[in-house]
Formats: sequence, C-alpha cells, structure tokens
Amino acid sequence: MKLNSCRILLRHPPSILYQLTTCIIIAISVVFLLHLSKDKNTELPTRILTKNTEFMSDCFFYSAKHAPFAEMIDGNGKTIHNWGTHESKKSWHFATYLGGKNIAIVEKDKKVAILSAQSKALWELPGRYHHRILPIHDGNYLSLRRGPYKVRYKGETIAIVGEWIHVISSSGKLLSSHSLSDILFPFLEVQVIEKAKEYAKKIAFTNLKPDTPADVFHINSIDLISFPSDHQLHDAAIVLTISEANALVILDKTFKKVLLWRRISDEFIHAGIVSNNQNVVFFDNGRERKYSRAIEYSLLENRERWSCDNISGHSFFTEDRGSVIKIGLQRYLITVTQQGFASIVNEECKNLWTFMSKPNIKNLPSRQIYRMEHIPNCN
Repeated sequence: MKLNSCRILLRHPPSILYQLTTCIIIAISVVFLLHLSKDKNTELPTRILTKNTEFMSDCFFYSAKHAPFAEMIDGNGKTIHNWGTHESKKSWHFATYLGGKNIAIVEKDKKVAILSAQSKALWELPGRYHHRILPIHDGNYLSLRRGPYKVRYKGETIAIVGEWIHVISSSGKLLSSHSLSDILFPFLEVQVIEKAKEYAKKIAFTNLKPDTPADVFHINSIDLISFPSDHQLHDAAIVLTISEANALVILDKTFKKVLLWRRISDEFIHAGIVSNNQNVVFFDNGRERKYSRAIEYSLLENRERWSCDNISGHSFFTEDRGSVIKIGLQRYLITVTQQGFASIVNEECKNLWTFMSKPNIKNLPSRQIYRMEHIPNCN
C-alpha cells in the first residue's frame, strides 16, 4: 500500500481516529519494510563476477581483514559456512581451514586458537602471535611470535622487534620456542639496522612495536619445504617470507641454521607458499610502483618462473597483505586484499573465476578479504 492512500482516506473520512490509526500503521509498515530490505542486503555479502564450471565442485575459504570473520563458499559464491562476526572491532590476523568445519585463527599479538563450527574456542594460547598458524604432519602447529629483543651489533647492544617460531601441540600446549633473530640478523642490510638502532634509542624497550623501524624482519609467512635425501638442501624444513628484507629464507630442521637467503624484490612481499614443485609463490605488493604482482619463484635457480601483473589486461594493487596460491599445474588463485576480490588465472593471466566481496554497509572496510584458500572437490 502506498502512502498516498492516507490522502484518499482523508477525502472520505469514516472517522478522525480511524484515519490517524490507519496512517500510523501504514507509516510504521513502510519503515519496517525498508529496514528489513536494508538488513537483507547485509546478509548477501558476496558475489561471483566470473563463473567457471571447472570450479563448481570446489570450495573457497577466506577471512576478512578488519573483522573476526571467515567464510566458506562454493564455486557459485553460495555460503557453505561462516565463523565469527562482522560486529566487532577485533580482527583475525590470519585464519585457515582445518577440515570438519574447524578453523585455526591468529588474533594479532593476542593469541592463537582453534575454533569449532560454532566459533567456540576448542583451545587458545595467549601470546604475541602474528600472521600465520601452520598445521604440520604430526598434528601439531607452527606459529610466529614476536616481541622486544636485544642483539649485538658492532660491539654494542641494540633493541629490535625479535621473531620466534613456536611449536604448539594439537591440544594447544607450547612445546618449544625457537628464536630466529640472532641467525637472521647478520643477513640484514646496514641501513635497516642503523635505522632501527636510532629509533630504539627514543623508545622504551618494552614499547617496541611491529610496523616501526624496529621491526627489522616482519616475517609474514611460514611454510614447510622439503627436498630429496640426495639434494643439497636435504636438511631443509621451512621457508619464511621476510617482508622488510624482501627475502625468502630456508631454515634447517633445527630452526637454527639459514640454508638459503634470497632477496627477490624491492617492493614489499607477502605470503610465500610452497607450490607443488617446490617453487614458492608469493605476492609482491609493489608499494612504490603502485601495482602488484603474483610471482612463482625458483629458490634453487634464483629466478622467477612465472609472474602476473594484470588479470585479463587489468592491473591490480594492494599495498599490504594479498596472497597467491598455485592450484594444480597451471592455475593460480590471487587474493587482492584492499580491492576486495580474488581471481583464478591461468599461466597467461587470463581470468577464469572471480569472487568479489561487497562492501559491508555497517562497518565499511571489513569486507577486504585475506589469503583465500582453495579446497578441491568439497561438494
């Protein structure tokens, strides 16, 4: 019923009380319907811009950048399950799907936790954890932790934001802690160290924080890597992505020895993940040049094996975060965080499938997506 129905009633009034009551009911109904329509829009947050039957039986998992929220969708963009909420000022620094509708999450510099399908904590471990929690073959987890740390440099002690690898049991107990700062520090460039040294003189040791000059490493990813027993890197265990050094680094099984250090960019890199041929795929943010790239890199050959700086002719850019994973032999899933979309491309960078996250009406930036994962044949 339209609001001008009130005018009709006023021209043929049965009674003043009836007129007023009817108009009030109509007005309340219109307001309610508008409110319902608005809420309905917020419940339909995602869409697929490019469909492809190749991925219809697959699932995709992602987390939001500015909210404690993660979602599993099918190849058509239909929600299969979600965890957490958009209605919070907290955020997850990372989330990964574990199977059985359980997920592992990192709440930045607060804790790591395993959540059930109902988003209830099965266990949680407090600490200054960041960027990733990685399931490993024995049912345990690796995670990155950071905090104030002191190193020796040219005969004096300087303060930095140090880095550790923590081994965590399947039940959430800390099994071991491995400091990385002393073994990584000698590989840093002098200007990075000098800048951190001057900055730390002005800041109390306990107040040293990430994303400052004292954050000389800024490790943002850890992944497992292995080689055959007769290979020169047969003792390799993990690969780290070190953004401030723009380096990919291989450590041995003790986490005490650097086997390989490769500086591979000048433009801030993110999320190095080992592909199925022992190359590493990572996201090159391109902060200075103002466009990003997805790259597959051979650490052994010290060269790019594949790169993509456009999707079907269109450049993409996110100055922080972003990720890329390899799907099979000839497909790549690129997540462009700040533009809020993820695309699967082939080796020619042709768009095969695209998911776009709609802006959230209620708290704007929370629909920026992070590190989309691919789960094949899940339906």
